[in-house]
Amino acid sequence: MLTEQQLTHWHTFGFVTFPDLFTEDEVETIREEFEAGLAAEQAYHPDGELPLYFTGLGPSTPFLAALPEDPRFLKAAEQMWGNDVVAMGSSGQRFTKSNTYWHPDLIDGSSETKDNHVKGVKFACYMEHLESVSGALRLVPGSHKSPFHDELFAMGLKGDDSPYLKEAGLTVSDIPAYVCASKPTDVIAFNNRLWHSSWGGSSDRRQCTVVYYKNP
Repeated sequence: MLTEQQLTHWHTFGFVTFPDLFTEDEVETIREEFEAGLAAEQAYHPDGELPLYFTGLGPSTPFLAALPEDPRFLKAAEQMWGNDVVAMGSSGQRFTKSNTYWHPDLIDGSSETKDNHVKGVKFACYMEHLESVSGALRLVPGSHKSPFHDELFAMGLKGDDSPYLKEAGLTVSDIPAYVCASKPTDVIAFNNRLWHSSWGGSSDRRQCTVVYYKNP
């Protein structure tokens, strides 16, 4: 459950953090299921390359599969978007590039979809300690709201080849942002319209997510 202060933070800045939401034992279970999820997905990668993504709803990942119904996540999502919030499941991702470009989690993520009516929240945890120079999630507070959200599209911030960053001679890390330094027991929840990125991560940075959408 979110406190009044956490809910205010969520609405104002577009995110909220949950230090030590998981126990160490739960983190170990997640690590084991991450390996199991990758192994199950490997069947679709006959070239032997390690998969970048797997769904957490398979039989080999029972803990991850149950997370969308876990009150720690579901009750918070209901406070954010209403009691009829729709769970989209859980998943695991591997990031193999050191940087993740600036973007919101919108369908297609372009200026044409800036008015996308789909509102949601992503709960994310990472399987290693992350700091500002080692791949921690970066968020632009308040960028889930228009017109600020739209202005970041208009300036050309989005993408690996961001026109704005190229022309200004800047990097992802030069954009003013809140850096979510985290450890594996921590969880970060952010609005799907919030602009986010990462900088300086390893070539095998592992993330588990649980996603909900407001019933449209």
